[in-house]
Amino acid sequence: MLFLLFRLISHCRLPMASCRRFIDIGANLTDKVFRGCYRGRSLHADDFDAILNRAFDIGSYSDACEAIKLSRTDERLFTTVGCHPTRCIEMDVDPSEYVQQMETLINDNQRKVVAVGECGLDYDREFYCPRDIQRKHFKFQLQLASRVRLPLFLHCRAAHEDLLSALKQVQAEAFHDQPIRGVVHTFDGTWSQAEQFLEMGLYLGVNGCSLKTEDQLAVRAIVLLY
Repeated sequence: MLFLLFRLISHCRLPMASCRRFIDIGANLTDKVFRGCYRGRSLHADDFDAILNRAFDIGSYSDACEAIKLSRTDERLFTTVGCHPTRCIEMDVDPSEYVQQMETLINDNQRKVVAVGECGLDYDREFYCPRDIQRKHFKFQLQLASRVRLPLFLHCRAAHEDLLSALKQVQAEAFHDQPIRGVVHTFDGTWSQAEQFLEMGLYLGVNGCSLKTEDQLAVRAIVLLY
């Protein structure tokens, strides 16, 4: 699963709290809708360049290869490399080879790959991939992140306790109890779970999926407190 990152904050010499901004960390720029194609039909002209210009003005293995190629077209574009939990069936054919391919891709493109992901657990959509397979390959990708020393772009749906457990286990085993860097994308858990992620040093990504229930609306306070 591919996510391109906008580098919107740079050369900031103010204290960290003063430098924080809302940024789009999951732009999905290889989606064909950005080229005017919706469900196989071309509905308008390709306006990709205009989209990029607006984004810069305001502040997924095959997918990853495509993303890296795209990122090379503009110095402001960066990408992540990883396997989305709903796609982990792909890894199950030959896990070692799959992970090695990802690691090689990362090492060969160090100036463009800024995180491992999108990886994690998705128990809402087990019809794509059973949770036991998801957990197995999530651990492999956590270990990959520790080797290449990159942050994590984390996905979590209805699996926060298992995700926290996996992170804590690998933090002790592979990260040698050093902080795990990264962001939990589309966070939709409880306030208590949010606190645990934040205490680990992780960031939380919030969007519409994070604000569907009354309980989730408490997430709004996170923006103010952190």
